[in-house]
Amino acid sequence: MYLDAIGGLMKYVVRVIGLGFLLQVAASIVMVSVGTIVLNLTTGQESADVLAHPYPTLTVAMIAQALIGVVLYRRIRRLALRRVGYEPVALSVSQPGAARDLGVGLVLGLGFVGSIVALLAVLGYYRPTGVDLAPGVLYGLALGLGAAFVEEPAYRGIMLGGLTPRIGVVAATALSSVVFGLAHLVSAGGAGADELVGILGIVVSSSLVFAGAYYLTGRLWLGIGIHLAWNFAMQGIFGLTVSGLPRMEGLVQHEPVSGPRLLTGGAFGPEGSILLWLLGVGLGSTLMWLAWRKGRFASPAAPTPSD
Repeated sequence: MYLDAIGGLMKYVVRVIGLGFLLQVAASIVMVSVGTIVLNLTTGQESADVLAHPYPTLTVAMIAQALIGVVLYRRIRRLALRRVGYEPVALSVSQPGAARDLGVGLVLGLGFVGSIVALLAVLGYYRPTGVDLAPGVLYGLALGLGAAFVEEPAYRGIMLGGLTPRIGVVAATALSSVVFGLAHLVSAGGAGADELVGILGIVVSSSLVFAGAYYLTGRLWLGIGIHLAWNFAMQGIFGLTVSGLPRMEGLVQHEPVSGPRLLTGGAFGPEGSILLWLLGVGLGSTLMWLAWRKGRFASPAAPTPSD
């Protein structure tokens, strides 16, 4: 009987993670397909690494990924209900509190990344030289949209929301965070030795922030706002590398970032910096504490959306 229960739980966990990966993989296939078409139309290349061509190839591809992510999530919600008996939280702009969550998330994301850059500037590692409305601004916005509208539904809506009722808050947060971090191995392929540190940073700090946003509200919009603003500010405003992806000049022009990898993140970008780790753990812990204060963890059930 005990072994049967363990086997049933393991099967449930694998199915939930599989559904989250289904969304990520399907959206990524669309992204690569669209990127390949754009690359062919703009350069004549028939086969190349889409991730290595940030503008306009990856920019257009990531916007397409965001759009397909929303559509696929709605379908996978119904599939999850049939396959595992759990329906992930809805993603709709008409949800009560959606606009407020999104707005607060955008402010938090911008403020968080701004704080990291300010620390790097004080330490002398980030040195601005001017301002220019470069194509990297649009590229940064695309990175924000593509990540927020796929990764939040996949890793928080499906995985975190589906795992919490069965294995609890701590285990669900830990497991979904590890899976979320490992998923970034694809984008970080060119980060070299900085890749492992960056992935660990995502597992330890970034994931905690997004998990806290989900638990606090019981919706995806706060996390979407933070994630969108996070990537946009990192690349679009400050021209810094996001998760090992190619970098372009952003709104703020600056000299090449130099300094200890432990503080700058090296080729992976600030997400591999101990500064972001510490601030991320602080913000994530605060969000989790607020969720606890609101009674979100009082029962093993998934968090109920707040008003």
